[in-house]
This record gives sequence, structure tokens and C-alpha cells, in this order.
Amino acid sequence: KENKKKVNSNKIKDPEKYKIEVPSNLKTMISESRNILKLKQSELSQKMGISVQVLQKWENGKIIPSNLEISNLEKILKVKLPRSKKVPID
Repeated sequence: KENKKKVNSNKIKDPEKYKIEVPSNLKTMISESRNILKLKQSELSQKMGISVQVLQKWENGKIIPSNLEISNLEKILKVKLPRSKKVPID
């Protein structure tokens, strides 16, 4: 018998040929939108179900929220936010 591995067709082939491109204004838009609604970081993080430290890192650009987390932010902040994209590395 030959041992064959199943390949998940949902995964990107050759992931090392792609990078995540993050919109430069994402962190600013999160922070500004929160401030417009007069929400404290602690209030928004509680609504999101995340720690204040994670929200601070999003707003500082130290970590990137997933597109699902961005979607949740949009619902709470009532604003359209830019998404991260996978782009091929040249």
C-alpha cells in the first residue's frame, strides 16, 4: 500500500510565496472610530471579547486583527474598515 497524504484544497499552495498586506490606516481608523463613539478601550475590548492589551496592540499596529475580528469591529463601531489581503511575493 502506498501512503498518500490528503491535501486540503482550501489551503494556499506554496504559502511562502504569499504575504499579508495590511492597510496602513487600519490602526488609526480603529482608534478614531472608537473615540468618535466615546468608547474607552476597556469598553470596546469587552464588547469584542478580547483583552485591553490586544486592542492596544491593534491600535498601535503591533499586531493585526484577523478579517473576522475586523468584521466584528465594523459592527460595533458602525464603520467600514479596510481588510488585510494575501498578495503574491514577487
